[in-house]
Amino acid sequence: MEYCGRVCYKSDSKINDDSYVKFLTNIAKSGHSSVLEHERVCFAVSADFDVESGIKCKKFFSVSEVGGKKYVSANVRAWLENCNADSAFYAKLKSLYPFLFEANINIKEETSSDSSEIALVDGAYLSSLPSEIKKQVEYLHTSRTFQLVCSRACTHQLVRHRSFSFSQQSQRYCNFSGEKFGHSIDFIMPIFDDKKEFSDEEKEKVTNRISEMLSRIESDYFALVDELHLRAEDARAVLPNAAASVIVMTGRPCDWDGFFALRCDAHAQREIRDIAFAIRELI
Repeated sequence: MEYCGRVCYKSDSKINDDSYVKFLTNIAKSGHSSVLEHERVCFAVSADFDVESGIKCKKFFSVSEVGGKKYVSANVRAWLENCNADSAFYAKLKSLYPFLFEANINIKEETSSDSSEIALVDGAYLSSLPSEIKKQVEYLHTSRTFQLVCSRACTHQLVRHRSFSFSQQSQRYCNFSGEKFGHSIDFIMPIFDDKKEFSDEEKEKVTNRISEMLSRIESDYFALVDELHLRAEDARAVLPNAAASVIVMTGRPCDWDGFFALRCDAHAQREIRDIAFAIRELI
């Protein structure tokens, strides 16, 4: 979760063994808690366990019954914002993330439910399950995270997949004029090799024209920042959709299958299609 959050500011060099505590606590207190969506927590309970009493809003939770057990999962943000503080779920979460799930002063430390009824579904738990049950639980209740480098045009398409969670490098807080970025801006050129209506000569002309335009934009950005002392958050207005961006994308296997169905299709734009095929092969 810390790494995903630091992608936004390109500050991953600050990560150490316990830096996540301060970073994530500050993130949660500031209200920018989308970073907490990159980690998913699943619990197994008995089939007759009253899940509803421990959750304020079920909209952000996945609940399924597999192999005589009920499985309940959500990302950390959903647990933090929707778990009742007097539930057995809360007690388990507090032991996992004490820096986020602090004791509520209005609630007694003893929970009304026995937390021993709840089992954390981690790697060890999954490995103990029969293969078919394990496959079903993983499909609905675990997540896969990928870091992508692509154009802003592509990230605009990615974030339309609302079942996923995203953290993206911020053009507001990242000043490309600084040493961290080598005083340069990366761009992603459109791919034309599958455009049958263009000859090779026409493709070269288009590529050269776009390259010239992007070079001028880069110079203009640095002129605004370095010479006119405009803040990066304002200078970013001149950056195009071709500007490269780093984005972290998290979803369950069932979410990724929905993504592949749309983005591996021949009608999808080449850049996002290539990304979809690459992730599908890895998964």
